[in-house]
Amino acid sequence: MARVEVNRSEFQRLAQGPEAYAALMVKARQVLARAQATAPRDSGDYAGRFHISGGKTRENTAIVYVGNDDPAAAHIEWGTKKGGWRNGPSKAHHTMSRALGSVVEE
Repeated sequence: MARVEVNRSEFQRLAQGPEAYAALMVKARQVLARAQATAPRDSGDYAGRFHISGGKTRENTAIVYVGNDDPAAAHIEWGTKKGGWRNGPSKAHHTMSRALGSVVEE
């Protein structure tokens, strides 16, 4: 097994740089495109409401989010056992988790 030592201050400098944010944005755009392409199209609202946001954490490191602001997003992603958004149980689509998984595996 190989041993890797990381210089904490150097790692922190890299995580705070514009290169880290740019790399995260590339992946975020891939996740966004995949999610939009595979989202269920019952009404079209869900697929059209994905967005990217980001900035820096309290520690000043780059952070990027891919989200969806459709009020039904959680119900669409994880489904419902009982009534919910659509008057009864609904199937989980896992759109975001699959999109993220497909990009991570590349």
